[in-house]
Amino acid sequence: AIAANANCNMLVGMLRCMMVHPEAKFRLAWIIVGALLLGFDVITLPLQLSTLLVATTALQTMQLVTLAYWSVDLLVTCMTGVYVDGSLVMEPGEVTSMYLRGWFACDICIVMSDICALLIVPVDSSVSSPDSASIMHLLKSVRAVRIIRLARLLRFRRILEITNRVMDSLHSQAGYILARFAGLLCGVLLLNHYVACSFYAVGRYQQEQGMTTWLADCPASDAVGDYTCAMHWSLTQFTP
Repeated sequence: AIAANANCNMLVGMLRCMMVHPEAKFRLAWIIVGALLLGFDVITLPLQLSTLLVATTALQTMQLVTLAYWSVDLLVTCMTGVYVDGSLVMEPGEVTSMYLRGWFACDICIVMSDICALLIVPVDSSVSSPDSASIMHLLKSVRAVRIIRLARLLRFRRILEITNRVMDSLHSQAGYILARFAGLLCGVLLLNHYVACSFYAVGRYQQEQGMTTWLADCPASDAVGDYTCAMHWSLTQFTP
């Protein structure tokens, strides 16, 4: 019993030494990397769901990198101190307990959805039989992957965390106003990006059903041209 208690105390001591201060440089660098990967997800997700962006080796590699980051982030979050009512909490047990009662379920579901999306596509792409049953199974799997990838939208809450972190680090009024303006501009462009992808997806679905859509009148027949037309339409709805 004494040896077990000694080992337990040694383990707790090691975990305390590994705890990261929320204002540490490592935490800041980790958040910046996460912001870049989150920006990649935010931009490419609607393009993938609307089939404007075709899966390539580079895209799959980025998805693996993103999956690896958010998987490790589960552990990093458990090892990062938090402020509670203005007081810094650095105890591993308390931090982990708060995380498990908070956003852990949401984060683990997003990671599992990413794993499922990556596993379904390789398995179905290996199907070589050209019969109708295999084709229907592949189409159903692709639709399932698109639905699963919608879980990534739950990561949008991270944008608020990063925005609040940036705002708190600004000490000048001019910098604060500039950051607010940039945030609003990015928000409007991002909203139009999602509207444009949705507009294209609806047109593509109607075209597949044999209906005449705006895609038939689009001067460009490639994905870039279709997205440009859809984005132009979206912007005209938001501007007089």
